[in-house]
Amino acid sequence: MAEHELYGLTKPDFAIFADTGWEPQVVYEHLEWLKSQLSYEVITVSSGNIKDNILQGVMPDGSRFLGIPAYLIQPDGSKGILHRQCTSHYKTNPINGFLRERLELLRGRRAPIDVQVEMWLGISADEAIRKKPDREEWINKRYPLIELGFSRAQLLNWFKENYPDRYLPTSSCIGCPYHSDAVWKQLKESDPKSFEEAVFVDTALRTVPATKGTIRGEAYLHRSRKPLAEVDFTDVTSYDNQMMEECEGLCGI
Repeated sequence: MAEHELYGLTKPDFAIFADTGWEPQVVYEHLEWLKSQLSYEVITVSSGNIKDNILQGVMPDGSRFLGIPAYLIQPDGSKGILHRQCTSHYKTNPINGFLRERLELLRGRRAPIDVQVEMWLGISADEAIRKKPDREEWINKRYPLIELGFSRAQLLNWFKENYPDRYLPTSSCIGCPYHSDAVWKQLKESDPKSFEEAVFVDTALRTVPATKGTIRGEAYLHRSRKPLAEVDFTDVTSYDNQMMEECEGLCGI
């Protein structure tokens, strides 16, 4: 929409993709296609491979912590959810770090009052609850799809009408605990290799010493708190957008 300056939008200076290293292949393929369609630069930033770090039980800064919102059965039998730090470490930090470098801002220092960035995020109108101001005072977030009143369904219809030969994937980690059952089912049926990767990591949460050692209790990727390989998705038909719980606005778009 911005490339063709539709609906009053103008072309941004550049676009940024924060790569966690564990997206479905279809997302990376779409990214390469997208680059061929835009006249402005698409920059990829990364703070490491989240799957590798999960298996090693570390965060990008080397600290011993899991950092994903896995579902927990605690030693006393009660249920909980692990504290989520993945969005900030793998999305927000590398994006803001790149912007600081581009603007020549010193790390940890306040930006001059005349330095401002307008950052667009692709949250749809039915996800407006995910809007959130940035922690950096020099970044002003803007949500064009919300301004235009585009729901997720309307956006998919617009894309299908304008690019009938293309599939528009959702960007999120293969093993994201926020996946709805519909997403898990689609992944299992259309990309079984990726689903098996998620099963492997889910099992590792409870069996690999480096990973398990960061957790008190038993952790699972699926909210049923059952091994992912044992969850039955046969009768799943509805789309339940559990990504609403990811309130940074940088995942699942």
